[in-house]
Amino acid sequence: MIRSSVIVFVLVLPAAIALAAVPVESPPNATSDEPVLGATLGVTAVDTTLLVGAWSSGAPVNGQFQTPSGGPAWNGWTSADLSDPGDNHWIVSTRRAVNGVYSAWCGDPDIPSCGAGDPEGGYGNNWYDMVAWQGSVADPALPCTVRVQAVVTLDSEPGYDYGGINAMTADGPRQLWYDWGDMTALPLDYSYIYEPGDYVGDGTDEVGVEFVFYSDAIGSDEDCLYFHSSSGAMNLDDVVITLSNGAGYSHDFEDGTWGDLVAVPRYGGGDYASIRMGLDDIDPCHENPSPQVAFIDDGIVVPGTGGTTCLDWCYGPGGYVVNHSGGLSYEDISLWNAVLSPPLALPPGADDVLLEFDIFRHDDFAWTCADPSCMPNILPWEGIRSVATGNSADLDEADWVGPDYLTLAEPGTYRMSRGLGHKLVPGATHFQVALGLVDISQEIWPGNQGENSSPAPYYDNVRVAASPRPGPTMSAYPQLLARDGFPASGVVDTSDLG
Repeated sequence: MIRSSVIVFVLVLPAAIALAAVPVESPPNATSDEPVLGATLGVTAVDTTLLVGAWSSGAPVNGQFQTPSGGPAWNGWTSADLSDPGDNHWIVSTRRAVNGVYSAWCGDPDIPSCGAGDPEGGYGNNWYDMVAWQGSVADPALPCTVRVQAVVTLDSEPGYDYGGINAMTADGPRQLWYDWGDMTALPLDYSYIYEPGDYVGDGTDEVGVEFVFYSDAIGSDEDCLYFHSSSGAMNLDDVVITLSNGAGYSHDFEDGTWGDLVAVPRYGGGDYASIRMGLDDIDPCHENPSPQVAFIDDGIVVPGTGGTTCLDWCYGPGGYVVNHSGGLSYEDISLWNAVLSPPLALPPGADDVLLEFDIFRHDDFAWTCADPSCMPNILPWEGIRSVATGNSADLDEADWVGPDYLTLAEPGTYRMSRGLGHKLVPGATHFQVALGLVDISQEIWPGNQGENSSPAPYYDNVRVAASPRPGPTMSAYPQLLARDGFPASGVVDTSDLG
């Protein structure tokens, strides 16, 4: 079997969206993505230290996700929902108050000024911060009309960053309103009818409201690409919530507290990583019965989603596939899930890292397709984070640096090699690598999301090696090099140049 070349395209990913050495042989008939490495003239070969490898390699970390006898095992690897930042930027403050002395303010007072005319403080990239309220209805067997009134001031990048109001329902948040603005106080008044099946809460007898601020990956006070004299993203005041079937609530923040409102961290899409044996695939040239990492939403690994079942690609366990609807966020954010290596120490003098792994992938890229029969834009992702502090515990606060580009390929098993030395912080002492997936539809092309997921990607046989960088080098992937376009038959058919 001969596979066509991997297609490579450059794509700027969300910043918040942006692993340790005996060789691991490629699986039979696997397509190689090994880089062509340029020579370094006049420099002798350097020592390479294996940090992650097979059980037989002597590497300190195993990259096969199995015990020596072949059973599934994490071996120090962990997993994370990288779409969940776990923080919130709302505070009750006198800063830029709407009415009176206090209001709820969404911002960071410690963001430096971008220059003349820009006060210290403001908002950053990749924010999704909520203020929520929930209240019980008098009779959950009856519908309830919820009226939400408030005064909101926005100062965010028009067309990209916005504030909004969501109704919280059993099917997830429903957007009632969103807008961006330039320091204009907006009196809001919106109503929504809850049917009995819409109620939330442990007793399924509650209604809920979320006040939300969202910012994209670029253009804010944080990077000074949009600051517009901003001193924060959004203010909220004079909240009045009226229920036709129950007691409502009002709060003006003048006591300096949240009252019954709650500033809640953004929910992520969920952590679906699991090790599975005997995963089926559609690669006719290769079969891998050993343990592999996958991110399949079967409704058990992440309770609460109900699982995501297949349309056409039903070879996953039980017919389940990767979640394509934002997981636990109910389409508010993109799925971004990965497995993380244990912290790895760079050997003295090493400043280069090579990451290799096997991957079965089955993905597509639908630029404008919103038809359910299209595959969603869920692509493999790898990243690295590093620190120069000498303390591996500091990695928890380090930012992940993602791939320089994403690739498209025919369904199949591939051996991938990634040089990551250029992504290390200067003087790095410790690092971690990550392998996973990212759903770029929600962040970049909302509404262009098909529902025809596959169970892929699967990961196995991770190898990480560290070495000193001997001198200036050049490297390129074969698919990026100039090549001829002659047909394999050796004959040009002038009647059909396609």
